[in-house]
Amino acid sequence: MNHIPDDDGALIIFYHSAVPIDFHYLLAKIVLDKKRLAFTITDHLLYYIPGLQLLLTILQFIPGTRNDCIQLLKQKHLVAISPGGLREGLIWFWFF
Repeated sequence: MNHIPDDDGALIIFYHSAVPIDFHYLLAKIVLDKKRLAFTITDHLLYYIPGLQLLLTILQFIPGTRNDCIQLLKQKHLVAISPGGLREGLIWFWFF
């Protein structure tokens, strides 16, 4: 938490497991301690799940591009990215 700024932009890189519950705890801790949300870059496929779009919007989960991330960082927002993301996080499914 010491490395997450109170009022400047930062990039948070996290590992996306099948259920990234540790990242959700980190987001909750950031909201409680720093009083700010992070924009989390997600796969656009999540927006096709009925009823999930409103929750994703409220929590600032967006299907952003590289340029979107740059603009958010310039605007001093926190941006969270998981390289590989959902598709690699669920790769275990194909081996069973």
